[in-house]
Amino acid sequence: MTDVLLRNEPDGGNIEIVNGQVTLSNGLETATYLSLFGGNERDDGTDATESLEWWGNKAEVTEARKLRSRTQHLLLTLPLVPANLLRFEDAAGADLAWFGATGVARFVGVAVTMPGVNRVRFAVRLEVNDEVFDFVFTRAAAARVNA
Repeated sequence: MTDVLLRNEPDGGNIEIVNGQVTLSNGLETATYLSLFGGNERDDGTDATESLEWWGNKAEVTEARKLRSRTQHLLLTLPLVPANLLRFEDAAGADLAWFGATGVARFVGVAVTMPGVNRVRFAVRLEVNDEVFDFVFTRAAAARVNA
């Protein structure tokens, strides 16, 4: 599957244009990025009927494929301290679970670390057929969401 490549930048996901052409990829990096940081940042992912759910989920009939942004929500509502790393990792695992639930990937793994003060690093591994895809996304502390 081919998709527009979303690059992880300090201000969010950006597309890359080279010589007037949008850079494309196999789609897995973009799907991973959107699973972690897409959707509505105020949606904590706890209620599937919640009005804060991302508008793009309205057309999605399979619950497992809906983007809920648990990771993004926690990044905006919890301090970026070591005590919260497991919560970030659990949220990322839940956001990426659709890869396995729909059969896209046979293995989905995520590890969350802190490479510096107020920075969180998500290392994601997907095993699709006989190929391994590794993606790394780093996020800095952001402005808090008003609840």
